[in-house]
Amino acid sequence: MKTFQIGGVDLACEERGTGELLILVHGAVRDYRTWEGVLAAFAAPYRVITYSRRWHHPETSAVNGAGYTHDSHAADLIELITSCGGGPVRLLGHSYGASVCAVVAVQRPDLVRSLVLAEPSLFSLLLTCPLGAIALAQTAAAMMHITPLMRKGESERALTEFLKAVVSPTGYERLPERARAVMFDNAHTLEPKLNGMSAGNSYHF
Repeated sequence: MKTFQIGGVDLACEERGTGELLILVHGAVRDYRTWEGVLAAFAAPYRVITYSRRWHHPETSAVNGAGYTHDSHAADLIELITSCGGGPVRLLGHSYGASVCAVVAVQRPDLVRSLVLAEPSLFSLLLTCPLGAIALAQTAAAMMHITPLMRKGESERALTEFLKAVVSPTGYERLPERARAVMFDNAHTLEPKLNGMSAGNSYHF
């Protein structure tokens, strides 16, 4: 593990391979270890960097719900790209991380050579049709009890309930033990993430 100093904090990362730069951006309650199962394969043709987004394991600065937004994470990613040579680079993101990549592509297209978005959480697009708006409202309602659980110190239960809402009723139990451990290390990011969403701090396309 190494670190990049981005926006005044040290973000943990792994870097492997040579050639064109490919940056992997993890989703919610994850960190740079999310990609460890595929890192060697990606590093064969590319120089690959996988990093922990701000506030994610093992970064220890105070979590500020007001700052946990797609734009703030995109600003970090832009700084990371420029610190690595300025692009253009290839970006691959999953879930919340995919929407961060999309924000970077909109704000700084000159930095992006290619974009792969896996399950991007581009919530504003759902509001363009009635069924999408209903689905978004139902998901929000299903997660209302998660922040109170975190505040009571029930992190594992909060994480389980989050995955029930966004994956399936058995989402947590079906995960491999390693994936559950990574998520538990990042459970503290659930409250600021949900606070940012409820405050309307999601990117609009």
